[in-house]
Amino acid sequence: MIDHLSITTTDLDRAQTFYDAVLGTLGYPWVTRRERAIGYGERPRTDGPPGIRENYSPDYYAAFVRDPDGNRLEALTRRPEEQE
Repeated sequence: MIDHLSITTTDLDRAQTFYDAVLGTLGYPWVTRRERAIGYGERPRTDGPPGIRENYSPDYYAAFVRDPDGNRLEALTRRPEEQE
């Protein structure tokens, strides 16, 4: 899950067009715009918070977001085995 990004630009309108498309597809629409900054946030529709999905496997850590068409995107990692 993304907490925040800081990216510089010479053209805020051009950058917003690009990031609206990219981040919007991942479920992060712009939520605030000021003179020199745009803030992107999380869409309210999710499949629960990121975390272990024990119904798949005890080490299956996933996060889900929906694109504008409702398609579910999944980010997945496996929990590393405990070190002794």
